[in-house]
Amino acid sequence: TLAVDVGTLFVKLAHNGNGILATREGARSTFAGVVKRDGDDILVGQPAMEKFWEYPKEKVDLARKPNNNTTDVLFQVLTPAIQDALDRASLQHNKMRSVVTIPASSVYDENDPRNPWAAVKAEVSGSTVWKTPTWIPEPVAAVWGAQVHGDLPLHDLKKPVLVVDMGAHATSLTVVEKDVVKANVTLDVGAQSFVDA
Repeated sequence: TLAVDVGTLFVKLAHNGNGILATREGARSTFAGVVKRDGDDILVGQPAMEKFWEYPKEKVDLARKPNNNTTDVLFQVLTPAIQDALDRASLQHNKMRSVVTIPASSVYDENDPRNPWAAVKAEVSGSTVWKTPTWIPEPVAAVWGAQVHGDLPLHDLKKPVLVVDMGAHATSLTVVEKDVVKANVTLDVGAQSFVDA
């Protein structure tokens, strides 16, 4: 199984037999966006990360930033990252089951064509890089992980759990009950806010 976690600034890939799949440069994650240069020229991965802080914001598209290019950016970021990681780990993508964690907020408007994750889910079925993945809300995956590692007692499975997820630019508070997202609030305050303070 290939696990794909798309964060605000980084994408992390993991395989149940190989653990976290490092990038070609040896990093444990890849940049979750593209940097636009002249014309149609773009940078992805480590080269994009190196230019991220010096390029003007209008030249940078992040996968998690809602805009008209979100679907394209997700494919531009994920396609080479997944292909490269699987090739270097000698894994065959056409035989690989994949699981993608998606923001809890997207669960509520899953069928809204303006929701970039709905568009990605519709288009990824024709991808030659990965098989059609299983989509899981991030907070539900967090609860499962906590249960597997013994951080949440299994006898309390029916009780609601508050999951606090602080990313680089936002913090999400989600109530999960019986593997279902019951409520979600996202605050525009993340770890970068503390760095800038």
